Amino acid sequence: MWYVVPDGYGGVARSAIFGEGQKRLVMEANEIRSALVDAGRHPTGLCGFSLDEQRIPDLNQIIDLEIRDVETDVLIYRRPKPSDISARIIQIYPELFPPRALIVQLDPLFQYSGLRLEVHGHETVTQFFHIRDCESLFFSGRFLFQNYEGWIEDRFKPIIFVNDPYVVLAERLLVLSKINQVGRPELIIGERDAMLFKPAIEFASSIDLQNAREVKAALKHVPEDVAVALADPTTRILTCSSPLEMPRTGCLAKSLDFLAGCAVVGIAEREELYADTIAELLGLRTGIIPLPSRFGGLLELAALLRSSGRAERLLARDLELYDAVKAAFEKAA
Repeated sequence: MWYVVPDGYGGVARSAIFGEGQKRLVMEANEIRSALVDAGRHPTGLCGFSLDEQRIPDLNQIIDLEIRDVETDVLIYRRPKPSDISARIIQIYPELFPPRALIVQLDPLFQYSGLRLEVHGHETVTQFFHIRDCESLFFSGRFLFQNYEGWIEDRFKPIIFVNDPYVVLAERLLVLSKINQVGRPELIIGERDAMLFKPAIEFASSIDLQNAREVKAALKHVPEDVAVALADPTTRILTCSSPLEMPRTGCLAKSLDFLAGCAVVGIAEREELYADTIAELLGLRTGIIPLPSRFGGLLELAALLRSSGRAERLLARDLELYDAVKAAFEKAA
């Protein structure tokens, strides 16, 4: 039995049950939870679920049973397996697009996972971190570490890939330039970020990113609200507590302190080492972890941005961090 409180007050919660590689059932809430009414969280309390073999006759035999919330796709339950990895892993990334290949590889290896944490509200993410009776957890997201530091320290093993800052900026511009084509940007980057990045979406959409002269001219006159959205994404997620907050003096030391506590740190020049170190951490064979992927035009735009003084200023703190991490890798080699 479980319950789900819909985002819209008074909405009807629905859960999807998966098994044997397919969706077996979609059901609406069928139990009243009076405590939710008393707490003012739902007008009727019809948020509870009860599932038995009358609904799915072979329920107890489904090895890969999963239950997900229909509205958010949040995993509610995954039946434990003997092969589940016994570790609490949290992956942090600054890119707008998640590292999908790595997530697809790791997600089914754990009993429970919380993915794309950035698209969920603070309360939902906090609920993820409240999970204490499960030792097989994989969380992944582009979230502000400072807001959850107390939940993560000593309980999770963080992993992070420190990418070339120019590549991260190029990825942001490319994604934002195309995001309106889907009609609903919130489906790609989440509702909150769709609002925060609105000026940057309009800016990126107005530029021909394959035209070097046009890109450089646009960057010279980038509006302040766009600059705030694009500047220093890596140091921002590691040291800031608000999405509009800019990294401050001392952010390099703070970022390096976070990286020193990570179980795995990767860098663009050593992608294979990053993948192999994750495999070693999780007890997997070498070569099973996919390398970070890139989409067309990314490296070409990153090369163009390197020649822009304005781009360099936008990434000043991230470049400082990247140089420090790169130097540490070179020293350790």
